[in-house]
Amino acid sequence: MMAGRQQNLCALFVFDDRLCTFKDTVYFMANRKIHFALGLLILLAFSCSIVKDSDVTSLDQFNKLKLKSFEIIQTTLSGNSSALATLKYDSAVDGISGSTGAHVSRRQAFSFPALGSNKMKLKSGTTAATEIQIAYRDNGTPNIFIIYQGGVEVETYRFFYNANNQLIKLVSLFGPISNPTSVTKDTLIYAPVGGLLSSLIRNPKSPSPIPFTLDFGSSGSFGSWQGVKYNLGTQYCNNSNGNANVCGDFQKQVNGGQSNTNPLIFEQNQSTLGKTGQTTITDLRYGKGSPNSCDCSRELDTFYLHPLMILRDVVPQGSTLLWIYAVDWWKPGTAQIQLSNFTKNDVVQLNFNYAQ
Repeated sequence: MMAGRQQNLCALFVFDDRLCTFKDTVYFMANRKIHFALGLLILLAFSCSIVKDSDVTSLDQFNKLKLKSFEIIQTTLSGNSSALATLKYDSAVDGISGSTGAHVSRRQAFSFPALGSNKMKLKSGTTAATEIQIAYRDNGTPNIFIIYQGGVEVETYRFFYNANNQLIKLVSLFGPISNPTSVTKDTLIYAPVGGLLSSLIRNPKSPSPIPFTLDFGSSGSFGSWQGVKYNLGTQYCNNSNGNANVCGDFQKQVNGGQSNTNPLIFEQNQSTLGKTGQTTITDLRYGKGSPNSCDCSRELDTFYLHPLMILRDVVPQGSTLLWIYAVDWWKPGTAQIQLSNFTKNDVVQLNFNYAQ
């Protein structure tokens, strides 16, 4: 079965982005210039939690660690679940992507069990087990991210960059590549000074393009999308030091002001030396403002798995992009639900495990 699939993929390599060759993998993470002694102390603490390799004793070895698995743990009012994605292969390849034109030198594939229909879902609506394939360019940035179900593409994300290695276009396709049911094309624009992301425009060549303009204004203002303002703050973080890339609360301002009736989520990222160990996303209802407070009439939201949840470390300005793409991976509930004896939030936790 695998041999036949591999032969078929090789025949199609220049037309899509599937796997053709299997070789020993090479590391892709660039070494970070960090003081060795401090880095080693952090490394030792880090190794106890998410590094599944007891032989890691130096920063050089740490930088060569690769993602081997990730787990999505859901703790919700409707029940708990866990899905562990395990590595099928991590291989060196040598080919040109037919969809982006970039040279691809590395591919990964993960077996991903069914997420079902709990808090986090797949945007395509697929509830069965899937396979995730990721292709990387020579510098380690992702070129394409595909989710297969039964050998057929259900979600495809293509990444395009400029000469400065900035992500300038993201194309998302849902359904088979040959006949997608939905396609979105996003153009990303950066400030000429400083190179920070300034806006996103969805389907810029369509009759009705949709801009997401970042404003980073006062009172936690972040940007606006389809006439709705979004606010980004850190008031519910314990030790974020005001850095929303580490921890932040994101509010969709549909009812004006900082109203308790506005949808609100909380996201926290734990990382060491550029490798994310854990990302937690909370549908914030309980403990907002004080330990026992409850917005018990707040809507229940849905989250969708997005490539940037897995690839935020290897996409430039990935943390900011993950917040922007909340417009896709976060779906606020359409109605408020009154609950009694409400004592916890719905939480989705992504745990990432690395090894050599």
